Amino acid sequence: CLLKDNSMISSNDLLRFLSDHDIDDIPSGDTICMHGSHWCTLATVELNPAQRTLSVAYGPACEANFTTFEV
Repeated sequence: CLLKDNSMISSNDLLRFLSDHDIDDIPSGDTICMHGSHWCTLATVELNPAQRTLSVAYGPACEANFTTFEV
């Protein structure tokens, strides 16, 4: 489990979790980050309520180029 050893999660931790390709680092239908011939992660979103920000990247997390919005 990706979260078992983490009490506090940073933005970098979250991006690493969302970019998970499993043990073999190969995107598949059984991982969070998917991109292939059939399934594909369309967007990655990070919400930061305390900072009142929303960061969005269109496409899989492992290729994320975030745009941050203040809310």
